[in-house]
Amino acid sequence: MYAECIRRFFDFDLNRQYKCPSPRQFYLYARKQIEAKGLFLHCFSDVPVETARGIAIYDEDTPIIGVNEKDRPPAKTFTIIHELVHILKRQSAMCNDMTAFSAQQEEVFCNAVAGEVLVPAAALKAYFQAHNLTDISLDSIKTIADKFSISREVIVRRLFDTARFSKDEYDTFTNELQASFEAEREASKIAQAEGREDSYRRNMTREAIDKTSSSMCKILLLGFGEGYFTKQDVSGLLGIKEKYIPKFVTEVSKWIR
Repeated sequence: MYAECIRRFFDFDLNRQYKCPSPRQFYLYARKQIEAKGLFLHCFSDVPVETARGIAIYDEDTPIIGVNEKDRPPAKTFTIIHELVHILKRQSAMCNDMTAFSAQQEEVFCNAVAGEVLVPAAALKAYFQAHNLTDISLDSIKTIADKFSISREVIVRRLFDTARFSKDEYDTFTNELQASFEAEREASKIAQAEGREDSYRRNMTREAIDKTSSSMCKILLLGFGEGYFTKQDVSGLLGIKEKYIPKFVTEVSKWIR
């Protein structure tokens, strides 16, 4: 019930979700849809993900959701919906336990609702039928995750919730995903230390957009366009160099309608 109401009230369109070219674009879409209904979303910094992945501050006039800027886009999207459930229950909370089997029942509930919002059981069933999928592997999990623009971890949990495999299989897939993630992170660290990761370039404009509220991005875009803000003003508020402002204007103009 919660999940259906959230998708309907915040106008989460499943076809639009499928068309998102990346988890980052879906994160921006989800954030924008929620802020359009009067919530304020912004990323916080300098906090380890293990300490806090998200916060919910309930207020009748302007509820606030905070997301850890260090998280990956699909994790941020899940956190947003998780914290939104707290807000809808008129709760303030700080959360770092986004695991499926949390010791706190309230967190279990929020995780379950977030999972159903992002991957509706009916949509998942339709996907399996359309692709005649019977055998589940890490490759098929990645394909489904890409389809919904969310993390493989969420797909694994949804497959367990919809009784497509057992708890033992769930644990096996979860452990394999964790091992894969740790291996990728370690390989990246080694490559950076040895100067071999030449393909990686930080996109300062995107980083600024991703951590800044959609509402704030819109204000800065319109204010800059109307001459209320100078390039120096926007640079200072976003924390990026002035040379990146044209890219900020170009990208935000595409989706901040």
